[in-house]
Amino acid sequence: MKRRTALKTIGLGMGATVSLGTFLSTIQSCVSEKESSADGWKADYFTDPNQQKLIVEMSDIILPATDTPGAKDVEVIKYIDATVARIYDPKTVERFGKGMDACVKALEADQGGKYSDLSREQLTAFLEKQMGASVDPATHKTRRALIAEKEAPSGQSDEYYLYSFLDSLKSLTIAGFFGSEVIGEQHLTYDPIPGPYQGCIDQNGMNTYSLS
Repeated sequence: MKRRTALKTIGLGMGATVSLGTFLSTIQSCVSEKESSADGWKADYFTDPNQQKLIVEMSDIILPATDTPGAKDVEVIKYIDATVARIYDPKTVERFGKGMDACVKALEADQGGKYSDLSREQLTAFLEKQMGASVDPATHKTRRALIAEKEAPSGQSDEYYLYSFLDSLKSLTIAGFFGSEVIGEQHLTYDPIPGPYQGCIDQNGMNTYSLS
């Protein structure tokens, strides 16, 4: 899945990225308490290695490396794990967990194998079917209306939790990616505060400002 395609199909997920600045520092402080995975970082929520690997791969498919790092390169998994474990309220955590279970169920049924054994190509094929550009606008609208419900409608439990999970995963991936130190300082316009106030500046040729 190309990054441009993924970003074009974000839909409702953008709502979560808008509020990134309000709690980014909280997430960064949570992550900083633990070392990176290479140095012994341990997840608070994704304690199952297979689930952790699935989230790493799916987030990297949503935002893969191109001329800039991908979600895996900037360790978006840390942000997702910290958000679910330390920011989400209990009911939202429960909904996320049921959604991941529904996603695994749908993934295995679609690809015909245990989720932990599936290849990146198979994961990509699944995500393309669920949230790729081939999904028509009417279907997107129906799904957005479904996940806007506070509880799963009768007879639509699997779909409700599946699409809630995928929507959350997209939002968290994008927020973690653009809020990462690597992207914020090396690939966006980084203007640390405090700094000089300039009321009127020419922005031609400038990148989007970093939220880091």
